Amino acid sequence: MKEIHRSGIFCAPVVGRILPRRILLTSLGVLLMGAGVSASVYSGLGTDPCTCVNLGISRRIGMEFWKWQAVANLIVLIVPLIFSRKRIGFGTVANMFFVGIVADAMRGTVYRALLPAQPPNLGIRIAFMLAGAAILGLGASFYMVPELGVAPYDSIPLILAEHLPFEFRWIRVAYDGTAVAAGWLLGSAVGAGTILIACGLGPMIQFFSGKIRKKFLAQLPGPAGRSVP
Repeated sequence: MKEIHRSGIFCAPVVGRILPRRILLTSLGVLLMGAGVSASVYSGLGTDPCTCVNLGISRRIGMEFWKWQAVANLIVLIVPLIFSRKRIGFGTVANMFFVGIVADAMRGTVYRALLPAQPPNLGIRIAFMLAGAAILGLGASFYMVPELGVAPYDSIPLILAEHLPFEFRWIRVAYDGTAVAAGWLLGSAVGAGTILIACGLGPMIQFFSGKIRKKFLAQLPGPAGRSVP
């Protein structure tokens, strides 16, 4: 079957014989992101930037977090719909709906069965914080590299990277940092884990993405234009 590619950073392809592998990698990425979020929440040292700003907004407007999260996703989805529809696909839907489900499921089963309600000491909290950030970065790379679409929140720095003379990782750091600052101004708690993810997620995605593409999708030509190495 003929493979069809589109240009841009992490853009959604149409069809091809490698599609099942792309779906598998995207699904693995979503599972890892859910695991990373659950570890970060368990550490008690701060959430990811997207959750941080959405928690602040939901509290200010008096709406339950999960309801506002759904509304926010639909609002931000307008950006890729207008500027980069190629970034909407299976990965978009998987991230929007299943990262939270996986995180909640892990906290309600694995964590509840095997771990105490709260980490017993600071060392374990830091360990879960670091593991959560690393797993989140790895998972984000797995779900982005197959180019089957990205979440609305993740699409904005990718769109900006196509039009600004800066590397994706630094655009992502600035973007996540802005989300953290907005969340803090809106009343969200900002911890060490929040800062770590805000500063480290972009570089981690750039680091892992090249290795994942080389390992699992090396036989495919990369998308044209400036891509994440």
